[in-house]
Order: sequence, then C-alpha cells, then structure tokens
Amino acid sequence: MCIRRILPAILLCVILLAACGRAEYENCITVMLTAGEGYSCDDPVIRLMPGEDAIFPVTLEDGYEFIQFLGADAEYSGGIVRVKNVRYPATVLPVAVRDPEPVRFILERTDNAGKATSSVPEGKLPRGTHITVTASPFERSVFIGWSFGKKAADGGLVVSIRPEFSFVLESNTILYANFRVIQPEKQIQTVSGKYLRTILYAANGGSTKDGSAIRAETVTNEFYPMPNTLPDTGVFTRDGYTLLGYTTEPDGTGAFYGPGHPMPVPDDPAEVTILYCLWQKWSPEQDFTYGISGNGAAITRYTGSAENVAIPAVLGGKSVTTIAAGAFSGCLMREVILPNTIRTVEPDAFRDCAEFTELTMSDTVRVISDECFSGTTHLRTLRLNAAMAPRYSTNNFSIKWERLLMNADKNRVIVFSGSSTYHGLLTPQLEELLSAEGNDYCVCNFGTHAESNIVFNMDVCSSVLHEGDVVVYAPEQLPYVIGSTALTKINFSGFELCYDCFARVDISKYTNVFGAFREFNDTRVNMRERTYAEHAASQSVYGERGAGLSPKLNSEAFRLGANGTFYYREGIIPDENAKRINAVFAQIRAKGAEPLVSFPPFNRNAVEPETLNEAGYDAYNGHIAAVLGAELISDVRDYVFNAKYMSDTDYHLNDAGRDIRTRQLAADLNAHFRKRK
Repeated sequence: MCIRRILPAILLCVILLAACGRAEYENCITVMLTAGEGYSCDDPVIRLMPGEDAIFPVTLEDGYEFIQFLGADAEYSGGIVRVKNVRYPATVLPVAVRDPEPVRFILERTDNAGKATSSVPEGKLPRGTHITVTASPFERSVFIGWSFGKKAADGGLVVSIRPEFSFVLESNTILYANFRVIQPEKQIQTVSGKYLRTILYAANGGSTKDGSAIRAETVTNEFYPMPNTLPDTGVFTRDGYTLLGYTTEPDGTGAFYGPGHPMPVPDDPAEVTILYCLWQKWSPEQDFTYGISGNGAAITRYTGSAENVAIPAVLGGKSVTTIAAGAFSGCLMREVILPNTIRTVEPDAFRDCAEFTELTMSDTVRVISDECFSGTTHLRTLRLNAAMAPRYSTNNFSIKWERLLMNADKNRVIVFSGSSTYHGLLTPQLEELLSAEGNDYCVCNFGTHAESNIVFNMDVCSSVLHEGDVVVYAPEQLPYVIGSTALTKINFSGFELCYDCFARVDISKYTNVFGAFREFNDTRVNMRERTYAEHAASQSVYGERGAGLSPKLNSEAFRLGANGTFYYREGIIPDENAKRINAVFAQIRAKGAEPLVSFPPFNRNAVEPETLNEAGYDAYNGHIAAVLGAELISDVRDYVFNAKYMSDTDYHLNDAGRDIRTRQLAADLNAHFRKRK
C-alpha cells in the first residue's frame, strides 16, 4: 500500500524535473567564437542562461595579441576570452595581430555640414584594428562619400558612398566624411522654382580619370524635368570592359539609364541619387581577326560563336575604329555591343546575320548605313548611347517626352503632328478648357518638325501609355507625317537628349534608320557643344513655342507656297501608309488608351480651289474616317483658317490663330467625352 502511494509521487517529481530542465534549455542563449588568425579554440560554441558570462579557453600563438573583439563586449586574460553579462545570442570575432604597431587614425568632416562618428576613438591604435564609421548630414546638406588622405573636392580617393563604412586600419590614416552644403533656398532656387540635385556615380569596378571610385555631379531640373546622365566621354574607365550605362543597384538589378539618357530625380533637393556603372566584359581577342593601320585597328572577321558579342575597344594595342565589310557576315550572334571607339562600319559588315536582333552603339559612329545590315532582317532593337556632348539641346522633342513620363500617374491627352501643333496649340489653355467640363487631363503637345517621322514618334510614345490616355493624331499633308517608313536626321536631332526612345521601337519596321543617323552626325560634328540644361528661349516648358508670334507680312492674300498645295479629296493617305498608322493605333489600344483623329490648321489660300468647297470638305472628312482606324472627332471645315491667322508658313498659326485652334480642339474633345460617357 505504501509503495503504491510513493510511486506516483516519484513519477510526478521526475516529470516536474524534466519540465524544468526543458524550460531552462529553451531559455538558453548561444554564443559563438569565430575562428581567426593567431589563435584557436577547442569549444567555440557555448549555451548559457541570460546574464551569465561566456567563457572560452583559447590558445594564442606566440607573438600575437588580441587588439579587438567585434560583435560583443569581451576581454582576454590568462588564456580565457570572457564575454560578459550575455543577454542575447552573439557571434564574437576576436582580432589578433602579430606584434601590433600603433598607427594613427584621424576622422575629419568637410564643410562643417554633418556629423561623423567612429566605432573606436581617434588617435594611436593597433595596426589591424577594425573600424566602422557613420556619417549623418545636417539639415540642408548631403553626404558625398568617404575618402582617404584628401577631401574628395581635392582629389581624394572616394572609397564608399554609403553612410556606414567599415575598414581595417593598416597604416596612418586620415579619413574624410565629405559633405556638401545646399545653399539657402533663395540662393539656389532657379527661375522656375526647381532646385539643384546631386547625383553620385560609383565606378563599380572601374575608376574615374583621377583614380577615384566616385564622381559627384550637380544637375538641375529647372527646364527639363529629367536631367541627363553623364555621356560616355571617358569619365569612367575599366580595362577590358565597355560602359553600358548606369543602374540604381550595384548588381545591375535596379533601374537602368544609358549614358546621356534622361532620368528622374527626387523631389527633395537634399536627397542624393546614386548610380552605379554597369560594365560589359569584352569578348576574347582571339575571336577576332584584325588589321592595324596607323593608330587604329579594323576588325576583318569574327571567328567566335558567342550569342552576345562585346567588341573590344583595343586589339593589338590599338583602338578599334572600323568594322570592315563582311566582318560578321553570316554570323549567328544575337547581340552586338560596339565600343565608343568605333568610327566606321562598312557596308555589308553585318550581312545576312539571321539571329542578330540587338545592337548597342554610341553616337560617335561617323560612317554607317542601312547597307551595313543587308539581309539582316531581324535587327529590332537599337540601344543608342551618348559618347559626346549634345549639340541639339535646344530641340523640342525631349521636353515633351519627359513631360509624358513625369505625368505617368495622370490621364493624358497626347497630340501628334508636325510643327502646326508646335505653333498652333496652347497646352495650359487646352487643359483648362477640358477641365471646365470635368475632363481632367495632362496635355502633352507632341507637335514637332514635319520632317520628323511622326508615326515613329507616336510608336515610341505608345510604349508608355496606360488606360485612360487619349492620343490625338492631326496629320499635315506631308510624307513624314502620314505614314512614311523612312526616318530622317530630325528624328535623331529631336531625340538627342532622349536616346532611350530608340530602344522602345522595333526599328525593323522602318527604313533609312542608320542613313538618317549618319546624316545627323555629319551635321552636328561641326556644331558647338552644348550642355544638357540648355534650351531654346522661344520654347515653353510644354515643348511648344512661347507667346508673342504676331502676324507677319501675311495679309488675307498671304501664302508661303513652300508647304505645297492642300487637297481636300481622297487618296491623300495611301493605303500602305494607313496600314502602318493603324498598326500603331492597335498598339495604343493594347495599352488601354484611345486613339482619335483630328486635323491641323490649314491656310485657306493654300487649298486647291477646286476642293475648297462643301464637296471637298465632305470628301476629305470621308477619306480620313475611312482609311484611319480611329474615330474622327473633328470636321475639316473648322480647321481652315483665314491667312490673317497664319504666321510664317501655311501651317503655322500666330497667337490669335492658336487661340482659335485650341478652343476648337477642346470643343471636339469635350464633345467626344460627352458622347463616350
């Protein structure tokens, strides 16, 4: 009977003791001592209760001393490393050095514009000490980076642009935390109320001309809302590599911007943008047969089999300047990257390359033509990078493109035509007239030069449209406006500040792509260099002409004649051209946007008299509605203007005419929106 009473009590005690042991085990903390130079530990992992000391017996090799313990509060004495009062799991890294010599560490900051702190005190420290420093800019200043020996502004080597930086002290060291003061608002505010911005470029494996790893640039979005990145003019170099562009992440996974391409900047002027160079390693030299002439090398044959070919900038110790005829004929690569040293690509250089779809090149190529790619029918993507300063920064396409991108969060009305819309549409007025009837849109005026391929421009913009956008096509009766396949040098001069546009279009649909590029380069090589911030004084921030264009010597009998004669009849837009235009309309619809058709202004004195009547109006309205696969929202009658409203051509309106045309287009759009509702 006694035994039966005692056994349950014994079992209960065993269970309680086991439970207590398990609870104690679950509350244990693990402390690890990592292996390193100059010492050893036979039991580097200890489990203990919170508040206890972790004790590690260690063997320190002859001549070594512990100078630092990273990761926890620890000390060494008598063969024991003791981590005191452990409260949390920890990994301890002892730093042991042989015969440590003291070296001096000094931490400086520039411009008294921020705070710099260190994990160790300044002064004499053992060689091999691990140091972590942290930078914190004051209000209205920015942190530029850490530099050894000198201030970054004085040529010091910038080693990191991150606010926290760690290094090992090996010698006497002065480390600078480089800050830049942002001047008081009244001093840096520009005419339009925008601010200066700082962009830090990290060479990311390369270096700058002065050997630094970082370059700081100050840009402005005073006129152009998206400043341009640095062109590939040799600012950054890396042996055996070509600069592809810049990314927002060092591994290339972030947003990408080619050299000289536009990029958004933060609204806050104190926020720094960091860009990392993205490099492409050259293909092996043995994959190329080449010849040397003077100071240049010419590739005569590619003998490799790679899918992606990055042509070296140097072969045989000479700059590669030429791709000879037949050099890549019949090769099966998919992508080719040309270095910025290439000046000539000879005809048939890339003949009959069935798999060739992507080409990256710089705008320093001087001699090139569509004949270089004879029989290469699948070349769809052209990535064009800037390797020289711009010449056409006063052109007007880029400001329109940037306005379109910067207002991607809004519904937009985008109007495409030649210069009749550049001169004959007032963006803020159209926005106001639409909004008055509850139609809130950001208006983007894509009126450009009529010798720029307008359908190509529309094709480019279709890539960034979204549901709710409206595209209005108002074609003048000019070849490059009504569906020609050919590009012109105006397409390139207009896009000089936004080369990124070319990669958004399938260039195999167009002709004279490289011929137009060569003509563009032949013209600008003799022009003066400009900066990306320059713009035409006569151009507004909407990408259209400013105010003040009054009638010239254009009485009611005015006619320039250079624009030719306007015809209100069928056949103005050939069927093949209409198919190309309608294909772009299909792309617009695929994005959820809506294509519409309207008219440009016409000087009535330039209209063929036989068609300047009701029958002619009806015939032209009917023709446009029949061949173009988008709704015609306008009547050509409303776009025939008395010559007193014209300026210097039969398409260009003066201020009074622009007001009338803007009101008419607003009425047409509002009527369409009412019907749609």
